[in-house]
Amino acid sequence: MSESTIRAAIKDVLTGVENIGVVHDYERHAATWEKFLELFRVTIAGQAQIRGWEITRRQRTAVQQTLGIGFAESDRRHGYKIHGYMGLQDAQATEKTFQALIEAVCAAFAASGRLGGTHNQHDFVQVNIIEPRMFGGVLCHFCEMTLTVTEPA
Repeated sequence: MSESTIRAAIKDVLTGVENIGVVHDYERHAATWEKFLELFRVTIAGQAQIRGWEITRRQRTAVQQTLGIGFAESDRRHGYKIHGYMGLQDAQATEKTFQALIEAVCAAFAASGRLGGTHNQHDFVQVNIIEPRMFGGVLCHFCEMTLTVTEPA
């Protein structure tokens, strides 16, 4: 398996979550906040809003295994960060919607087991940050999740 195959499988799990919004399979960057927010604009239930996710790999580690006389690489572990964004509207209680999306993402990964039938295994998604943040003058819900995927050598 390759890193790109793992990344595609992670994207597939995310896009399978109902009303997830836009899912980018890499970390997005833009010269202005306005351009950045455009990357996450969608229409859901007839309403334009900011709702999206991005995936990036932050680390790769390998486990050494002793084989007779020497060493060989065994499992490779890929550490991914998944960021989620959603426009915050207090009057519409969007925090509840965002929290439900986070739970739906966690459930989707728990149900995926081996990421779409690959030989890769993953840990449970860890939700490290859930907080409001300002992006270019727009108040948004933000979350950061981590996912470790083990790829057999």
